[in-house]
Amino acid sequence: MDRGEALYVYRPVPYNELSVAVFLMLVLGTFAFAPLAAPAGLFPLGGLCFLPLLALGALMLLTRATPTVIYRAGIEVSQPWWRRRLRGARFYAFDGIRNLYPASYEVTGAFMSPFASSAGTLVHVGLGIETHRGEKRVVKFTPGVLRGFRSESEGYLIAMEWLRRIYRERGRPLVEDAPPHTDADIARMAAQAREPLLPVEYILFAFFLPPALLASALALAPAAVREPLFVAPLLLAVLCLPVVAVYVTWKRSRRRNDLLTEMAKHREALRERTPGP
Repeated sequence: MDRGEALYVYRPVPYNELSVAVFLMLVLGTFAFAPLAAPAGLFPLGGLCFLPLLALGALMLLTRATPTVIYRAGIEVSQPWWRRRLRGARFYAFDGIRNLYPASYEVTGAFMSPFASSAGTLVHVGLGIETHRGEKRVVKFTPGVLRGFRSESEGYLIAMEWLRRIYRERGRPLVEDAPPHTDADIARMAAQAREPLLPVEYILFAFFLPPALLASALALAPAAVREPLFVAPLLLAVLCLPVVAVYVTWKRSRRRNDLLTEMAKHREALRERTPGP
């Protein structure tokens, strides 16, 4: 299919945010802390200590994000480098797209921080794609640097401007069909989206009580720490509460993003139906 002229190229943050953080930690640990902490003659273990760093570096190269390109006839979405090399570019022709609308998402790893996630500071706006075949996709426009946080990044705004221009030329709305919502429905969804994912007291309880219990056990019963029947339940409690808090936050953040996306889709449909001045 002839894609036509390339109108806009967006180059996303090339690497997963969580993988970059782990890579930096490995670099620091391998080249700074390991030589100081290892006994004389042990470092670098015949080169074995460099394997985790090299493996993660190779994985990051393979999963490097490719550009998102808007053509006259469709949009080519960003995807990992290895997938594009094996399966080719993922191109969505405008003729095969039913709905284009703003879609909310969180940066990778945000669910691991219930504090940040609950505040909603890591929610961004991307491009939601729905095809006539029922496929759904979110194209991300995550900024590389956050200066005065804005959920709608410059890349997203430019992309939407191009898409609206293309669809006007085609005489089509961006959203062809959207579920009807009353004002009461939108108000209820907005209220739900504003609710904290977890109350602050629950987060404090889940993350600070387990270490306090562990420290108290070590201080009050140091001999019992050597007993497996004592240590196993204690470690389970220490690990369980934070894991449950992260899981619940992740599930509720996804629900919040769905609500925000549904409201944005509704607004986009109204915008298309409302005549300009």
